[in-house]
Amino acid sequence: MDNGSTDDSQRIVAGLQKQDPRVRLINEDRRGVAYAKNLGLRVARGKFIGFIDADDLYDQEKLSVQLRQQYSAVALATALVSRRIIGYHVFDTRLRRGEDWDFFLRVLKGEKSCYLRNPTYYYRMRKNSLTHSESARWNYFDSRVKIYTKLLTTSMPLSLKATVAKKMFWLLFSNAREQGALVKSLLARKRDAG
Repeated sequence: MDNGSTDDSQRIVAGLQKQDPRVRLINEDRRGVAYAKNLGLRVARGKFIGFIDADDLYDQEKLSVQLRQQYSAVALATALVSRRIIGYHVFDTRLRRGEDWDFFLRVLKGEKSCYLRNPTYYYRMRKNSLTHSESARWNYFDSRVKIYTKLLTTSMPLSLKATVAKKMFWLLFSNAREQGALVKSLLARKRDAG
């Protein structure tokens, strides 16, 4: 799925389409990661759904190892999940970060999951990537608060609710100073721009 990339993705995918008719390129306006993933879920035709972010890599054996094991390995971005298990679940487009974590918390509720011991997914970190910007850090914090709040309103044992509440308190407590500085910085930038 291409939702406004500025690299050579379209040419590369066009070449891959010539080699394998299962490869499809869908052009879409930028509407956020969750929207793009939901569109991918709608047009996917396979029995299993695999996820990978644009700047990350799969080991060439990843999918075949997971399929041989006959389970859905869950480590968020590295998941391979049966379409049957996904059902009608979608990514929450209100979340700017952590949409995959929220999605899998809902999809896998009551389901069995496993993980692969060997690394098969390579998460690339770049110093100047959007992931490390001030707004990304704010979005990550904001999304975690929304996810914890959503979890607290679902039906779950009291012991799990206590764990979620403890994690939310720790998130708020441990990030209070950094988030305060981020809010001041973002407000100052908005004031200067406007």
